[in-house]
Amino acid sequence: MIYFLVVCLTALAPAAVRFAAAMQEASAEVVAQRAQILRLLQFSGGPPTWLRLLGMTPQQFAARFSGMTPQQIALQVVPPPTIAALASRAIEERVFRRTGAALFAPVAWVLLTAAGMMIFQFSMRRARVRPIHALRCVFYSADVLVWVNLVLTVTLAGILYFDIAGSNLPWSDQYGESLWELLLLAAFFVFNIRMVVAARRYLRFDHAVATVMVTQVMAYLVVQIAIMYAFYP
Repeated sequence: MIYFLVVCLTALAPAAVRFAAAMQEASAEVVAQRAQILRLLQFSGGPPTWLRLLGMTPQQFAARFSGMTPQQIALQVVPPPTIAALASRAIEERVFRRTGAALFAPVAWVLLTAAGMMIFQFSMRRARVRPIHALRCVFYSADVLVWVNLVLTVTLAGILYFDIAGSNLPWSDQYGESLWELLLLAAFFVFNIRMVVAARRYLRFDHAVATVMVTQVMAYLVVQIAIMYAFYP
């Protein structure tokens, strides 16, 4: 069980990188807003127009921005965000929430598979194995997720690097999501193949393929029911 917990914790790495990317996107939005205000101040015709743009009276403007350059005014109007503010905006971002759910969905699938294996108590007694042995097969087969999370972490870190460098890749999010879908599909097949081998050689089940297929169908049905209740109450 501790081994599987370590496997689950590897999902925190790509989640952390995606969180950093969301913070970077929030910071870029603030910089863009400040640049827009600066352009308006520089090409708007001087202080009389500034008052109209900022929605201030002459007294309010003098009290707050007296003697400041347009750059200083823009910095005051849109100050640099704090780390806490960027983190808050990142958490509220829908893409980050969707990514977090997708990263931990395979963990839930593995746990559902483990629960499904518990219905084959008769086969376990016949093969003279205990339930802990079946759980061990499930959790050891699931360590393919470590490689999935490693590849995804490196890819997301590369995308984040190019974004910070100013490449502004328009396909970043789409590429990350497509890669995750391909990795998840590959991990699903590898996980099931390893489960079949473990059920046949370690648990000594007579119908290893059918057993694994039943657990996967059960997991799929539980997920569909959960989705139905979550989105169609």
